[in-house]
Amino acid sequence: MKKPLKWYLTRHPFLYKLRYKMLLKEVSQQRLEHQEFGLLNRKEDMPEIFFTTNAEILPEGRAQLSDMQVAEKIAHWLRTHTKVGPGLGTHSEKTLTELIHGKGGVCSDVSQVFNIFCLINDIRVREWGVYHPENITLGHSFNEFFDNDLQKWVLIDPSESIIFYKKENGTPLSVDEVFTQTSDVKEHIEHRYFYPYEKRIFDKVSAIYYDTQTIPFLLANYRNKTYDGFARNLNFLPVSMVHGLMLLSGKSYRYYTTHPVHFT
Repeated sequence: MKKPLKWYLTRHPFLYKLRYKMLLKEVSQQRLEHQEFGLLNRKEDMPEIFFTTNAEILPEGRAQLSDMQVAEKIAHWLRTHTKVGPGLGTHSEKTLTELIHGKGGVCSDVSQVFNIFCLINDIRVREWGVYHPENITLGHSFNEFFDNDLQKWVLIDPSESIIFYKKENGTPLSVDEVFTQTSDVKEHIEHRYFYPYEKRIFDKVSAIYYDTQTIPFLLANYRNKTYDGFARNLNFLPVSMVHGLMLLSGKSYRYYTTHPVHFT
């Protein structure tokens, strides 16, 4: 069956492979640690809709809440007030608006707005994706926030309401701890849904989080104001072309990982 033109411009496996070859880079752990959303983005540059919506998410403010509670409340609100649909890949204001109005949105769109809500609530945050050398089109986006009470990074999947824990003591785990590449260590990891699902459970959790071949990468050098400008001014072009123009202009984000990367 012939694919529609949009599929060739956005979802063709060749585009995935090209994107990874151009953006994915193996770096040191030290370099990875100096990448987080709040270092390159400022509250005052975020669209006003995020501040008005944040008042709905946290009507009583966040003063009495822990970082974990705030992160879960943001993710919970997004899960209950948005509907999944076609990927948006647009500027942040439109992304949040269309998510709320049920006009689409996938995991990367949810992670995009989750970053901003964390920023305006003074929570350190960063966004991750995955690369699988044997399944190039397998993808998912999620986040990691710094919990000041625990003094560590914690992986949170806001689009699927998942947090990972160590079975022995219930300690929340970071991306690095979840994506260990040894199966014996993975046996000591479990995930929990902090939002009660009525109909479905995430069917890719094993393929993405427990497959030892899956490589996590950090979305690095991401400037929300820059991306919003490109996405807003070039909204007549396919998303893949907008990203390509960002790369050619030298203003693109990058994918950083500490795992060895091999392309077939």
